[in-house]
Amino acid sequence: MLLMDIGPFVGLLAAVVLFLYGIEHLSRELQKIASDRMRSVLQRLTKNRWSGALAGAATTAAIQSSTATTVITVGLVNAGIISFVQSLGIIAGANVGTTVTAQLVAFNFAALAPAFLVLGFLTSVFGGRFKFIGKTIFYFGFLFLAINFLSEAVDPFREDASLKAMLSQLDNPLLGIIAGALLTIILQSSSATTGIVVVLGAEGILGIGAAIPIIMGANIGTTSTSLLSAWRMDLFAKRTAVAHALFNIGGVLVFLPILVPFMGLVEGIGGTTGHMIANAHTLFNVTTAVLFLLMVTPAVKLVERIVPGKEREILFKTTYLEEIPKNTDRAILAVEKELKRQIGLVKDSFYLSYGMVRAAKADRMAKVNKLETLNDYLEEQISNVLVELSERDLTPEQSEDIILLARLSNKVEQMGDLSKEFAKLAVKLDDRGEHLIPEAVYELDDIKKGFDVIMGKVLETGWNMDKRTYRSLAAKRAQTDKLIQKAYEHHMKRLADKELSSYTSTIFVDAAYSIEQANSALLRMARLLLKLRSTKRK
Repeated sequence: MLLMDIGPFVGLLAAVVLFLYGIEHLSRELQKIASDRMRSVLQRLTKNRWSGALAGAATTAAIQSSTATTVITVGLVNAGIISFVQSLGIIAGANVGTTVTAQLVAFNFAALAPAFLVLGFLTSVFGGRFKFIGKTIFYFGFLFLAINFLSEAVDPFREDASLKAMLSQLDNPLLGIIAGALLTIILQSSSATTGIVVVLGAEGILGIGAAIPIIMGANIGTTSTSLLSAWRMDLFAKRTAVAHALFNIGGVLVFLPILVPFMGLVEGIGGTTGHMIANAHTLFNVTTAVLFLLMVTPAVKLVERIVPGKEREILFKTTYLEEIPKNTDRAILAVEKELKRQIGLVKDSFYLSYGMVRAAKADRMAKVNKLETLNDYLEEQISNVLVELSERDLTPEQSEDIILLARLSNKVEQMGDLSKEFAKLAVKLDDRGEHLIPEAVYELDDIKKGFDVIMGKVLETGWNMDKRTYRSLAAKRAQTDKLIQKAYEHHMKRLADKELSSYTSTIFVDAAYSIEQANSALLRMARLLLKLRSTKRK
């Protein structure tokens, strides 16, 4: 008797597991196919919020997971591939794209499941160059089969009085929203929640009055994944995740006061209960997406208040080389401007690294890594442009300029590497729980003053570098080298002092050496700038 009582529940649980398994693996296979192309499409189409929304919708429809799309989007913002503002269109579109799953479930192509399963298997084995899509086709069939199992599994519960009593409580919109959010957090898939609700509606177990709040709550629950993924990311990735949460919560708040007329609209469109629930999901997500896109500017300001910060957003794009001028002299000037920007980024990175060592904190290492990666990216882009320019019909002076600019960009990139290595000293201090004693910090500050002067002059003078300025920089470096020599002597005495040795890290030597190397790198850059000026005088 007990086995008979729990039998339907076990069958229902098994059907739900199969359904979740089908969605997860279908999404995974689709992501394998679309991943690289998807990233390039998202980068290309996010300059406009509306095209970004279309890209987000298409991506989510293709990979069957709004969660995957939003998490990838947060990651792209964190990596500097797209900006926080550009991400908002994708997020809005992702909610629209996820409605495809509900519509697939509503139409329930169970009769096609065996054909997809067989076709997918045969393609995987005998498909030749099309083998890579075999598993995707297979899991489409598996998903339809799982939907059929789920429909059969819920059939015994149609007349269950206790279940009907429990589900009747969900006619309270707030309880339905909470239930939808919690179920989505547990399942980690709004598509799964919506699919289950559509099946329950199609089988007559769940009415549309209870179903709509649940699918609205699913939109709130799905934001948990992106919020968690952004927890340890940078400021702008956090803002993207918060914007996603505000968008989905705001959509629910907008629809709550008009829930009754909205239900009337959905019922007026007609169809089975399953179709009505899927249609409600589509109408809700499309409407909220359009409203969000129309209010992007105030939304950005609100998110910036919720997640405050004064950091400058780091984006992997050139400022002056998006379009290469046909005039060679203008093209060379554009490269020079981009190089000056590259030097400024290296300066920011070096100061960030120095601050970390001084404080013995590794909390900004992610930003240092990002700046270094951007430095590498700019060096590659500048190099590509210079190669392209070298193929033009050039004057001897232009040819010499191009070679010098390539060398200069390489030196800047090397200084970026040096800055990253400097930051690693802070990681060592932090890991060991050590710090530099005040006397050592004071000496480093004194040594860094020379770097400040040299870096400032290089940025200020730039392509107007003359011999007099260059000699003054060389003299400043020589003066700083003497300070470094004295600092080494003091440091050796500190290490010999038993009372001080336990508080003084040998990392001080590496820190002083890093500044010494940075000064040398700056002087080499100044020498190249001097040569570049001389070519322009010819």
